[in-house]
Amino acid sequence: MDTEQVKALLRRYLDEEGSSGLAKRLGVSRQHIWAILTGISQPGRELLIALGLEAKVQMVRTRRVSKVRPHAPQSIERRRYIAAANKAYGKVQQAILKGILLNLRKHFVLCVDCGTQRASVYDHRDYSKPIDVVAVCARCNLKRGPAIISDKNCS
Repeated sequence: MDTEQVKALLRRYLDEEGSSGLAKRLGVSRQHIWAILTGISQPGRELLIALGLEAKVQMVRTRRVSKVRPHAPQSIERRRYIAAANKAYGKVQQAILKGILLNLRKHFVLCVDCGTQRASVYDHRDYSKPIDVVAVCARCNLKRGPAIISDKNCS
């Protein structure tokens, strides 16, 4: 619908109901109605719906079309690796709490590999030796790659 037609409809409703009644019925302020009539503002979608000039769009839920693929089951080796890593990580946290290892968040320790960055993690090379760790920065930790699981740590 054209803006001029909206203005004409608003003027007709203003004559019938008055500015307060129309503003209350439409859910807008009297100033907003005045701004539309003077051309300062454009009528919004909500106002057009309230005037009955635009059909209300209704959202409808539909079934999901794409199939969700289930997670691939982890291999026994992968589960063993994750369990060993978590166990070693727990031992390092205990050592930090006991004061055997420094808390890297509270102490400034340089990375043993690059020697320029602040160390942020303790890196394991073998999860069967959970306290045999070195302090490295995040970049050097990525370069080092994953640790190994020796036969001693089969639990």
